[in-house]
Amino acid sequence: MFFNNKVTLTVKNLFDEWLEHIAITAKRSTVNTYRIIAENHILPLMSDMPLYKVSSSFLSDIVKNKLNNGRLDGKGGLSAKTVQNIVCVLKAVFSFAEKVHNMRSPADVVPFPKCERKDIEVLTDEEVSTIREYCESKEDYFSVMYELCLATGIRIGELCALKGNDIDYVNNLFLEEFESFCRISNLIINGTNIIKYSDDLLSPIQVSFTLNRNNPKEIYAVEDYAKAADRMMKFSGVDAAFTLGYVDDENIHISARSGKKVNVGHIMQAMEGQCGGNGQSAGGRITSDDIFKVEQDLMDRVGLGLSDEEDIIEEPPVIKSKQIRKIKKS
Repeated sequence: MFFNNKVTLTVKNLFDEWLEHIAITAKRSTVNTYRIIAENHILPLMSDMPLYKVSSSFLSDIVKNKLNNGRLDGKGGLSAKTVQNIVCVLKAVFSFAEKVHNMRSPADVVPFPKCERKDIEVLTDEEVSTIREYCESKEDYFSVMYELCLATGIRIGELCALKGNDIDYVNNLFLEEFESFCRISNLIINGTNIIKYSDDLLSPIQVSFTLNRNNPKEIYAVEDYAKAADRMMKFSGVDAAFTLGYVDDENIHISARSGKKVNVGHIMQAMEGQCGGNGQSAGGRITSDDIFKVEQDLMDRVGLGLSDEEDIIEEPPVIKSKQIRKIKKS
């Protein structure tokens, strides 16, 4: 149902139009998410307001209010990420109004709240085992859902949208995950060397180098090399991990990971080719027909790099209060 009278068109009318429109192409779960955001956080504040009265300053005030006092239980503000989702809906619905009703969108200048970037926390092998043991001791739908998430990496929205006739999709997820696990395990078991670097260092640093030594020309996906490096970092005593392999007939990909002791970004930047990254995660691509030479160059570069202060990540020195007072006096 579409309304043509801009004077009588309300925000509620606009949302009904928009949800009906996007339902043609969007997933049902997506439409439901938008509807919940609108019903909980937007429509209660301006459901019956005529569309032409909605201003940018009014929408900005709503965003500020949600950050400070937006929780439905009245216990404070919403997270910046939740308010970002609200702003996304506002921008989308008023962009729709701009196209359909030939009006200027008041949401264009409404800013997104700034979100603090948080490190992604990954379950350890022990935590995964604990969850699986619990699931196996239960016989309910939730345990099956947890098992599917652990085994396939499927997202919550995708999981909730599964139907009985999607069994082939689920089987393929299991198969792909199993095949990936086997490829990476074979690469690590048959192709990993761990080198101990101990020049003038207080404690030796152990670095792993992984490649397919039986069939060095075999081509893997880039994500396989990254997963192999990530998995090597879980081994006790490994301070940095490098995985090498071909992604086509000429180009070798390198994935590099480290803990707190080695700056793999600086090491990769010193290699020839398109290489770079940060202190704990780096990578690159090098054109060569001799992967073992590239590995040796990388080993040499690691050895040289660990003798440079900038390639060893150290904790910042702790300055005591007495030292601070001395600094101020000087």
